[in-house]
Amino acid sequence: MSVTSDRSEILVEISAVEQKLSELKAETRLAEEKLNSLKHTLQNLEGFQSVGTDPSTPDSSHPHHTAEEKVALFRSLFRGRNDVYPRMWINSKTGKKGYSPACDNEWVRGICDKPRIKCGDCPNQSFVDVTTKTLLDYLKGLHVIGV
Repeated sequence: MSVTSDRSEILVEISAVEQKLSELKAETRLAEEKLNSLKHTLQNLEGFQSVGTDPSTPDSSHPHHTAEEKVALFRSLFRGRNDVYPRMWINSKTGKKGYSPACDNEWVRGICDKPRIKCGDCPNQSFVDVTTKTLLDYLKGLHVIGV
């Protein structure tokens, strides 16, 4: 084996290792964002146990509140449209993230033309209402939504 072929093999291997490191960094960044989101959600849920002294809101003297009570408190603190909400997405390959309207037809074959047609321009829009389940799933950290 010549020095030239050894050098080119080493350069190829260096390139492969650099690519792997880049992928791992992107995965780490996504995992850190998810962890921070979960910690934030947990803090919000725990905060429900110590909010105010109004008997209609949860506090430490009433530690067991129903899911409906927690959602009612959340709705009283955050207002937005009830007929549609944005759901966060993250591209696992590039790490790019953004929000799109939650739609019942999203990625349904023959109905949804993503990514060719943007949600806002789609003739088959079927946006999802904000429900108690939607908010509970958000508070549990199952997905991220916007207002």
